[in-house]
Amino acid sequence: MAAVAAIAQIATCRTTPRSCILGSSRQGTDAMITGEASRWVGYDEASGLLGLSPEATKRLALRRGWPRRADPTGETEVALPSSPPCDEEEPGDAFDMGQGGTRTLLGYLELRIDQLTEELADARTEMRGVRFEAETLRVDAARTQVFAALVEAERARSAEFRDERDRLADELAKRRRPWLVRLIEALAASARGDAVS
Repeated sequence: MAAVAAIAQIATCRTTPRSCILGSSRQGTDAMITGEASRWVGYDEASGLLGLSPEATKRLALRRGWPRRADPTGETEVALPSSPPCDEEEPGDAFDMGQGGTRTLLGYLELRIDQLTEELADARTEMRGVRFEAETLRVDAARTQVFAALVEAERARSAEFRDERDRLADELAKRRRPWLVRLIEALAASARGDAVS
């Protein structure tokens, strides 16, 4: 609830351009590179000065292109601008620097935006994977249907071959009987009035 009130309060203030709070990404960093308008501080000290978490400070330094170096103890230092460049004020683009929580809120919002951006990228990657898996399953299902139809056709063909084989086996069995047995069967059939087979 307090965050909503702080956001509403920030949105109504118009004393200092937003880009003056933490520096502008649209301005060059020549002054910072030469060291004229910047000072070298560790990320922990910079986060205290800016009112941000150390992670948010690192991301801000990367986005703004602030130079980095290692100090003698091995800790990374960043060239923190002493007076960040300001853009011209745009309507709806100003914040009140008198509020102590403004920088903290901005740091939180930037961190949250970064988190949500990462979550969105992860969700998109996962969605691509799910789409690929769904397409693979659809193709597998189509193949299964084709294989089922082929198996059914082979069963029908196999049944036809069995019937033909049985018919030919019967005919062959009849022809292999001795001629005397066939003659007696033919005479018996003619005596009954049946046709000779």
